[in-house]
Amino acid sequence: MIQIENMEDVEREIDRAQRKACTSIVEIGFILRKADDSELYRERGYSSIFSFAKEAYGWDKSRTSRFMAINREYSEGGYSAVLKKEYKGFGEAKLSEMLQLPEGIREELNPDMKRDEIRDIKQEYRAAEEEREVREFEEASVAPAQQRPLPSGSLMGSCIKELFSMDEYARRIPVLWEYIKKYREGGAVNEQDVLMAVRPSGSGYARAGRYMCFFRRNGISVVLGTRKEMFRHTDMLRALLELSGDAAFDEPGSWYRDVFGRELPEEEEKTAQEKPANGESSPGKRHSEKKKKKSPRKGAEKEVKSSANGESSPGDRNFEKREESEGKPAGKEPEAAVEETANGESSPGDRNFEKREESEGKPEENEIEAAAKSSANGESSPGNSDQEVLPEEVDGVCQYCNGNKEIESSDRTFKIRITPAGTARIEETLEGSFGIVEFAHCPKCGRALGQEEAE
Repeated sequence: MIQIENMEDVEREIDRAQRKACTSIVEIGFILRKADDSELYRERGYSSIFSFAKEAYGWDKSRTSRFMAINREYSEGGYSAVLKKEYKGFGEAKLSEMLQLPEGIREELNPDMKRDEIRDIKQEYRAAEEEREVREFEEASVAPAQQRPLPSGSLMGSCIKELFSMDEYARRIPVLWEYIKKYREGGAVNEQDVLMAVRPSGSGYARAGRYMCFFRRNGISVVLGTRKEMFRHTDMLRALLELSGDAAFDEPGSWYRDVFGRELPEEEEKTAQEKPANGESSPGKRHSEKKKKKSPRKGAEKEVKSSANGESSPGDRNFEKREESEGKPAGKEPEAAVEETANGESSPGDRNFEKREESEGKPEENEIEAAAKSSANGESSPGNSDQEVLPEEVDGVCQYCNGNKEIESSDRTFKIRITPAGTARIEETLEGSFGIVEFAHCPKCGRALGQEEAE
């Protein structure tokens, strides 16, 4: 029985229905291809298989071509009505996205991935291919005597420098450092320790220039064009050591600088904070100075005095000048500052007070207007941000494994969103890359997951 109570139910049931329909799609594609190859459509007077499909079923040329392409790519033997077992569970939309990916990339995908995730991988693969083509063109264009050698050896050895030149992976060097040194000294290193040091989520992918790297618990896949190679996690350590040359192994910062020609990202950020390019004081110091300026000195109200003739005293004028320079709206003035003369007209001090009140009212009105605009645009004010934090439980239901609240690592390098089915999206917060893993139990409340999917 199908129960639809929220959008998560909608997505789950549509995916399930598409998986069932996938076999039918392969069969339709096979029938269309047979009719096209034998030109059977001519029996009904059609000029092509596309005009037949349009007239009989309302399918445009793009949809008809997609049916035939799905059969060609995903059927047993490439020309049958049987779907290959490795593609069972994928719906038509996902299979369509995968059409332009090579077999090596498709093997890294799974039916639990969303269509958008597969589309992102396809875009990254295209970018890697474009960079590969540019590199190969440049290498083929130089004179033979100056031609640079193509990367030799394994794909891991070729891509390792590009991978760890990326900030996301350069930040993992200090965590990986003990394993690099231990491996260099011939010690035994656990494969999973290396994976978790490089990818705390335990899985995912990255584009390193023209290479695509897929991280899994059972190893790493590196893809270059249509070429694909599998590696152990410790092979990354070996490749990094091959890059080292004569670099000293005293500490990770100097080693990384010698090998990669730059500082670790943490050191670059620290240097930028300590020595701003424009020579100004750091943001924290400027904030402190600004805060210090705005603090009214004690006893300021005592400086407001009224002279015998009704004009404000020098202390009063200093108080007015200070309030105008700081941009603060006028507070309550002592009654002595506003006096009436014998003929009922306000004194000079009174006129000054009125003028100041009028000018200082405008910024206040502008602030109210800006706050109203912010509210109209759906933006919450800073004061409301704490009120909008979702609790960990609502009516006794854990919000983490219900898909409404994310689990964030203590160092804030990645976050996890779990569905009730146990499928989780783990996303790197620094670079935005992600992976898909399965949980048997909620890491927060301990509830068993995947029961709905099993039913």
